[in-house]
Amino acid sequence: MHRSLLHCYVRLASLVIFTLSLLVWPVAAAQATGVSPGIIELNDLANGLKIEKSIQVSRGDDTGVAVFQVTAAGEGARYLELPTASITIPHGERSGIFSFFIHPQNAPNGTLEATLTFIKGVTTETQAGVAGTITTALSVQEGAVAKIKFSITDKQIKQFLIVKAQTEQTEVGQKAILNFIFRNEGNVDAKPDKIVLSISEETDPSRVIIIELKAEDLPFVSPSKEQEFVIPLPQEIPQGKYFMKAEFYRGDDIIFTQDKMRLVVHPAGTLAQKLSTVSFTTNQVVALPGELIKLDAVVKNIGSVITKVIWFTEVKKDGKTLDLLRSDEKLVPMNQEAKFTLTFRPPAKGTHNFDGYASYGISETERHTITVTVGQNNLLSGSVWYSVGGIVVVLSLAGLGLLLWRQKKLSHRKKITKYFAKRSGARRPVHKK
Repeated sequence: MHRSLLHCYVRLASLVIFTLSLLVWPVAAAQATGVSPGIIELNDLANGLKIEKSIQVSRGDDTGVAVFQVTAAGEGARYLELPTASITIPHGERSGIFSFFIHPQNAPNGTLEATLTFIKGVTTETQAGVAGTITTALSVQEGAVAKIKFSITDKQIKQFLIVKAQTEQTEVGQKAILNFIFRNEGNVDAKPDKIVLSISEETDPSRVIIIELKAEDLPFVSPSKEQEFVIPLPQEIPQGKYFMKAEFYRGDDIIFTQDKMRLVVHPAGTLAQKLSTVSFTTNQVVALPGELIKLDAVVKNIGSVITKVIWFTEVKKDGKTLDLLRSDEKLVPMNQEAKFTLTFRPPAKGTHNFDGYASYGISETERHTITVTVGQNNLLSGSVWYSVGGIVVVLSLAGLGLLLWRQKKLSHRKKITKYFAKRSGARRPVHKK
């Protein structure tokens, strides 16, 4: 008896715990708050230097307007500047960005730490009901903490990185450019002291153009900032294909080298060419082996210069290329259309894909695909001939047999009629006068 009651109590307790977990777990999951990054570290800051940083604050759902109160604490909190004491995440969004400044003034050398705490206070939830919109306020205490760690030094440190460098194709009459991303990791404003470019011809590497970009032609980048530079080269590069090498200097030292950047200088007007495909059609989507398939393409010049255009169609079957069809070159004026026609005779049955595109200048249009199903020519099939021939023979024999049977039946009927006619005449009485 006691064992049975104990077993019931255990089962009841388990049920209660399970029910409470179902009630509590969704609430906890829905109310989860997070910050990213959770830790911010900066080294070798100088007094008087003001650095902006940002933290993303997120919540577990997007219902209602969430307001987070922001407080700073710790030894380094006095050097944090908060433009606002709260962050608001509007209804329908799950996160928001909170920006602040690290601005040490007369701070001692060494490492300082601070925390930013985001506490969610009153949450306004909006629910759509049958009678209209109902707004309720829920008082919920939840939040997250971000840690800020920074060190102070009285030394000026010039430290930076070049993240990447590249160039772009251009044309005669337009300047080539050098594009790179500069990241200042020191505590003073910085920029490269110089950049040396070596531009060699692709076909003759011995022919080299040297260009030096000096520091006075470059802007400064603030500490902890990252900036993208797009610098037009002061010297025009002749038409041709080149390889560019860029060397970035800090003082007399090369701190970064980007080699083998391909630079193409096209004829004037090349980059102004722009083409679109109006249509790509065929006269049939089902064909027989050896039958002529006609492919028509219409393109339009939507650029600002007259353009030479060639239409290509790649023929594929079972993933393999059977042929590459090429049209004659046509000159297409601005805002005008041109039609290209290509033909193909499939040698065998199967599914054929025709990928068509226009080639112009240094570009191609988007590819368009037509699928044609090539089937067996049944009219010429030997097996079909045998089948048809067999049917014809059977039907012919059946028809001949039916005809003979009818003729025999008619002949037999005539004989019977004649026989009875004779007997009827023999029994007829003779009348005397």
